[in-house]
Amino acid sequence: MSEKIRDAILLMMQNSRMHKRLADSCVEAVGIDRTRHIILLHIMKEGILTSQKKLAEHLNITPSAITISLKKMENDGYIKRKNAVDNRFHEVSLTDKGIKLLENTRALFDKMDERIFAGFTSEELDAYIAVSEKINLNLKNQLESEKKYG
Repeated sequence: MSEKIRDAILLMMQNSRMHKRLADSCVEAVGIDRTRHIILLHIMKEGILTSQKKLAEHLNITPSAITISLKKMENDGYIKRKNAVDNRFHEVSLTDKGIKLLENTRALFDKMDERIFAGFTSEELDAYIAVSEKINLNLKNQLESEKKYG
């Protein structure tokens, strides 16, 4: 591996770790952990969550961890659950408190993102996006290749 590629990979990993720490601190500032925040974002995207099993698979965590998180978020007033037609399933949706929490974190993330890219010109952002998209595509291709031959 060339030294430049090694340096690029190291920077990519460092940036990812630092971004995760900053994002975690934003979420913690509003009183919730990252996993629950991701679950709330997923519920917001879906409108109503009908499959805890699919959510667990999507987040790569156990169904029991989802159940525990949902119970905590329901007790905290961020979501509401009601039995669907089949009592084995629940429909999960956000409450006004949950929506407000996500609005607050969005505002914090927007400020964080602005600071991360402070001093970048529009052209530099375009170049960064193009390079990141290319890396993303290469990663996806590698993962697909591993699925086929792995």
